Amino acid sequence: MKLLTSAVLQRVVPAAILLATAASANAAMILVLDDTATPDIDAIVVDNVDGGIGYSTTIDSVAVTANVADGNALGGLITFDAPVGGWIVNISTGVSSPIIGPSATDLNSVNVSGPGAGTLILMLTDTDFLLPLAGFKQDIGGTTQGELTAQAFLDPGNVEFGKTFMTDLLEFGPGPFSGTGRGAIDPATTGAYSLTQIVTIKHSGPGKITSFDAYDAVPEPSALALMGLGLFGIGYSKLRKRS
Repeated sequence: MKLLTSAVLQRVVPAAILLATAASANAAMILVLDDTATPDIDAIVVDNVDGGIGYSTTIDSVAVTANVADGNALGGLITFDAPVGGWIVNISTGVSSPIIGPSATDLNSVNVSGPGAGTLILMLTDTDFLLPLAGFKQDIGGTTQGELTAQAFLDPGNVEFGKTFMTDLLEFGPGPFSGTGRGAIDPATTGAYSLTQIVTIKHSGPGKITSFDAYDAVPEPSALALMGLGLFGIGYSKLRKRS
């Protein structure tokens, strides 16, 4: 069974929430690359310090096992460099705590389609984030010769690939792009949670390239306070001009 595309994910989120709450949370950082034209999920890479090849998890209700070795030994960093299905170049990196943080992940990748058109899905998930919750966002930028969609998810059940809360779905066409998707969180949410990013690339032919960097973060309380002061200052300034 294949991974679901971003458009389909939006329609099945309620079911995913129920499944996530029923599942027991693991604790790994995982990078996934999947050519939707192949029968199985192509590359499942688990951070070496979290278990590596053989680690088991669940993606979209399907039990899977890590099948590709992490390209480095550092905790909080996954590197991947290999063909995936019909995608001949995939240089992908996932970064999380303790390298960045305290509650953030970064997914960046360069991907080139091979003999024809195709769709590639990239996913990055990590667990055990503890920063107080007040909202989260996904910033992404890059360039594509096809189409790209991006979305981030936060799961208070601390489940890998959990999708309880989500940011706006970002959609881009050919050329340079950048954008920010924002997500709201239930104020009553407490405890550890997971963060997941999903990026879907579509190319209409061979030899096309997409490169991007996606950053998913829960702002620190101090940053939120500064943002609030800034907004207050803007409002106060406008009020003074009117009076």
